[in-house]
Amino acid sequence: MLAALVGNHEPELRADFQRFYGLNLDGMGIEYSTAHAAALAANLPRESATVRAVVPEAAWSDETYLLSAIEYDLCVLVWQNSKDGAKGRNRPKRPQTPADVERVRGKVQQTDFAAIMAAFSSGEEVADG
Repeated sequence: MLAALVGNHEPELRADFQRFYGLNLDGMGIEYSTAHAAALAANLPRESATVRAVVPEAAWSDETYLLSAIEYDLCVLVWQNSKDGAKGRNRPKRPQTPADVERVRGKVQQTDFAAIMAAFSSGEEVADG
């Protein structure tokens, strides 16, 4: 796990080790062991840059998710007591969360990959971008 983090998210891990532990990542293996570094990396707090890079849903705190849900529920309450609500039209939309955005991004990437593979297998040229 540590090797993957260093390989894929070194800037975030470097910043988090300095911010949360006061350690320079360059000191790993010299000033502190790699086992110690792995334990620290595995226990980084949710608000760390590394956790947010690996788990995009962590961009919002639990409190922010709850506040978003409360806001939406209040909007629905107001809507239900309006003319639109009585007629069942213009229902408020739920706010997009980082989890929603990541889910959509994953579907788009899968669709793009499928389209590229289909074009490749049929011999078509694939446009850049």
